Amino acid sequence: MTRVRRGTGSRRGRREPGNLVFGTIGWLFADLMVALAMAFLVATTVGVPSPPEPAPTPTPSHTPTPSRTPEPGLEQRPVEVTMKVDWAGLLAGDDAAEAKIRRKVREDVKLHGRRAGLVLAFGGAGDTDPGRALNIAGKANAVLKDLGKSGYVFDDAVFRPFLSHRAVNTLVLDIYLFKK
Repeated sequence: MTRVRRGTGSRRGRREPGNLVFGTIGWLFADLMVALAMAFLVATTVGVPSPPEPAPTPTPSHTPTPSRTPEPGLEQRPVEVTMKVDWAGLLAGDDAAEAKIRRKVREDVKLHGRRAGLVLAFGGAGDTDPGRALNIAGKANAVLKDLGKSGYVFDDAVFRPFLSHRAVNTLVLDIYLFKK
């Protein structure tokens, strides 16, 4: 029987201890060189601050012109003007009936030099026609709006028609003025 000695044939499968150590050490040195190169690059990179930007030159801007500032609010108590009207003439557009309303409102000294913000006009319905009362109040509001167009008290006012159960020839105006 012949015996075959192992290990005496080819060197296949056999590692030399020198190649094993130096092969691994070579990769270690390569990794260390890369790390050192990166550390060197980071350490020598110097940031140069950018020069400060020049201050912007101020440009002239358009200053808005102030508009009329609204008053702080309305007074809590209205100026009440109660009058007898020619309701049929008012509904028909009679100038005399409208002139009577203008005259009566202009006579009230509490309105002189003031501005109205809200006007509630109550047309008298009696016990008959609520629609007629609203029409009377609406016509009275139109007369007051015309007074406002001429610059008297009602130039910025809001008008609302209402009905009351007073006599049909009675008109009541609740005029809420702006606070002083």
